[in-house]
Amino acid sequence: MMGKIPKLPKISNALVDVRDVAEAHLNAIKVPEAAGKRYLLTTETHYYVEIGQWLHAKHGDKYGKVCT
Repeated sequence: MMGKIPKLPKISNALVDVRDVAEAHLNAIKVPEAAGKRYLLTTETHYYVEIGQWLHAKHGDKYGKVCT
């Protein structure tokens, strides 16, 4: 396979830190105008292959082969 991920489509995903989500929940409780409304939180958009490369750089093959 030449070190590449087979059949990985070029798909991206919007990411957000769970701590930012928690802060948004707390802020929504404090603001009466936020009641009953929905909010979309995101910070960055990255392709799945990028996420796999980050995981591999941080953890290697500790949790299985993610990406090389």
